[in-house]
Amino acid sequence: MRNIPLLLMLLLFCTVVDAQTILVKGKVTDTQKKAIAGVTVVIKGTSIFTQTRNDGAYQIYSTYGDTLVFTSTLGMTESIVVSNKYLDSPKNYLLIDVELAIDNQIFNLSLEELMSIKITTASNISEKLNDAPATIIVLTQKQILDLGYIKLSDILDDLPGMDIVKTYGDTYYKNYWRGFRNTVGTAYLLMVDGMLQNQLWTNTDQIMAAIPISNIERVEVVYGPASSVYGANAIMGVINVLTKKTSDADGTHFNFQSFRSINNYFTGDYNVFYQRNNIRFSVTGRVEDGDVNEFINPNDFYWTRDEHYSNSALWGDVVNNKNLGGLFSSPERNRALDFRLYIDDLELGVNFYNLSTGYGTVYPADRVQPVNRWPQTEFSIYSRYSKQLTSKINSRTLFRFRKSDITNDGLFIEAYNTTNNSLGDSTIAHVLVGSGESVRGIDFSSWSTYNRSVAAFQDFDVSLNDMISFNFGLKYESKNLERNYNAVYSDYVAPSVLINASLLYPPITQNVDRYNNRVFIIDEAAYFQGRLRLNRSNALNIGARYDYNSQYGGSSTLRMGYVGSFKSLTAKLLYGQAYQEPTMRNLYGGWSGSGSNENLKPELSNTIEASAIYTKGKISALASAYRVMITNTIVGDNQSASNLGERIISGLDLHLRTQISQSFIKNLSAWIYYSAILSEKEKKFDTDGNLTGSGIIGDLAHSKLYFGTTADIGKHLTINFRGRFIGERETVITNPIRTIPSYLTIDGNIQVRDVIYKGLNIEVKFINLTNTVYYHPGIREADSGESPGTWDSNGLGWSGSHGWYNSKLPQPRFFTMVGITLNL
Repeated sequence: MRNIPLLLMLLLFCTVVDAQTILVKGKVTDTQKKAIAGVTVVIKGTSIFTQTRNDGAYQIYSTYGDTLVFTSTLGMTESIVVSNKYLDSPKNYLLIDVELAIDNQIFNLSLEELMSIKITTASNISEKLNDAPATIIVLTQKQILDLGYIKLSDILDDLPGMDIVKTYGDTYYKNYWRGFRNTVGTAYLLMVDGMLQNQLWTNTDQIMAAIPISNIERVEVVYGPASSVYGANAIMGVINVLTKKTSDADGTHFNFQSFRSINNYFTGDYNVFYQRNNIRFSVTGRVEDGDVNEFINPNDFYWTRDEHYSNSALWGDVVNNKNLGGLFSSPERNRALDFRLYIDDLELGVNFYNLSTGYGTVYPADRVQPVNRWPQTEFSIYSRYSKQLTSKINSRTLFRFRKSDITNDGLFIEAYNTTNNSLGDSTIAHVLVGSGESVRGIDFSSWSTYNRSVAAFQDFDVSLNDMISFNFGLKYESKNLERNYNAVYSDYVAPSVLINASLLYPPITQNVDRYNNRVFIIDEAAYFQGRLRLNRSNALNIGARYDYNSQYGGSSTLRMGYVGSFKSLTAKLLYGQAYQEPTMRNLYGGWSGSGSNENLKPELSNTIEASAIYTKGKISALASAYRVMITNTIVGDNQSASNLGERIISGLDLHLRTQISQSFIKNLSAWIYYSAILSEKEKKFDTDGNLTGSGIIGDLAHSKLYFGTTADIGKHLTINFRGRFIGERETVITNPIRTIPSYLTIDGNIQVRDVIYKGLNIEVKFINLTNTVYYHPGIREADSGESPGTWDSNGLGWSGSHGWYNSKLPQPRFFTMVGITLNL
């Protein structure tokens, strides 16, 4: 493994084979016989390709026996073998015309045809959706826009098998995918075009809330373990956001979306795409400005009420400065920029995502003021090169530099009691406190971590024949990470003597490397994924990967699967291993009452899944049963953390989709997903790390139902309604509120297209149409409770919320946004 950097360099050399050529011409049209521009036409096994012009025409020099592969932006493909049957004798060239579907005709395809869409995420190679060894949901850009999501992370609300907890704070959301509940990090990977976006220090995917929507081609959601393909932290799956790389026609294209609420919550999302022959350039940006208090009613939960944020007895002069506190306010100032340049097979890119939020509903109002900033940024520069080495081997090379930071311009305002443990009176928080008594004090602090990595990836795709194909690759990554938070604190002051809160700001930490607070980690990996097609109906998949990490050693993972296709029925039997890295927070970032341990090892999982998919005409149904066993789970106590835990989760997912066409309804699609957790169990430990038995994991709804319909009415109107029923959730043992009630919510979206002129659309988004009052369980210990607080007898100490994390989190009331989309 230590020679991987050298191997990567040796594998970058490419060759091209020349051959005798003949001119091939033709035209590519859609299912309605309209010309399609921007279709890629490539000679299979070579790097020779072209694209169709505005009139759908193309020409390319090829040889008899070559295979021409035509690919639309949707991923629909058609392969044609070059032969003399296409010869136009008088003109001495070949004439090959092709019909393909494009994105806005997706609903004209039968669901059987949709199963032929090519996806890439399941095995890190292009394959048909139905052939992939995993359960997969694909969302196209049209579907994302029709559903009316305000931000990309909102798609998680309607994906089966996910227990979403939204705080809108420093932990913006938690996604307990297939029952994996933890405190720090996520059990799945978030990618953009196959490049990892999980935060380097915390392994969270919250940056998804800042990723632009306007340049997305589709999102592939892969269920099940993927560590044998991608390495660590893919126990439950992968979400891969794939962006637009070609346009339907040469020239400059503009896509703009802008929405605003009645109280000026604003989102703006744009993409400018330029294409001329084999050169393409894309610029994408996103701006989001608003406040969570526009859609969260703080009076829905006791410890988010304004009466606590504005209580000067609790907060002193903080309540008189609206920039510091005084009411429930959690601003969002999210930004994104994305630059791409494509020259033939070379791709160069720069990405910047900034998620800058308040603290939402995470903390009780007597402990934290939510109005202040928690800024998270992701920045990367990369180059990617793809080349067909021979007719059977394709090479992909990626170099990437990334920064993953929590920056030093944030502020955290907290209040807590300190007890005088001395034998006599003592001055604490600038007031005199008697022996054994407590005083409430306030401090300001700033927390930051700066992390970076340099990585190289080399992948090969090999197709020996129609029966045998495989891919393999190598990875090398060097990480320079913060060991622990850079944290600076202000003075600690009692509310009664805090008369000028603006003087309490802490000093700004410097963005410099402190060697004694840095960790240097090398990640190396090699993987193999293969498919053996036994016959037209049956295929076996096998994959293996070995990862070496200089922090915790080596990890091996295996994946095996059977895929059988029998006319309208597809059956899959899958087994996969995966592992979850301990985060830097788990290893080094502990504090009093929340331990860490630098000797932690990865958590390990084994998953078995069986699924059946029936697709016939306009109906598609799926049933999938799974069982996940996780060992070495990380258990934290007051002083440390250890790999003592074990979890077992069993579940069932049912999907049903249909498509209908009527005279007045151009396209009507409807879907219903049902997810059930059949059983959940984990080992339980006390606060000192002693095993006390076993019990439920907690915060998981055993029944979840998702449903919706989208109708294209005539040429100018699209209406969507979607809903979700989330069953009752029994909470974690540390939560004094033992259950979170079930709820039903309905959202909607209405689009009126081509208003005044073609490409200008008006859109209205509706969130929680019935104004339902509902809750998510709190994160981490969720231990605040909801009983009122009291002052101690000395009038200095405060006994209020029971813990640092709210027990239940109020969710959005009725909320609407109006805006325009422009496509030129």
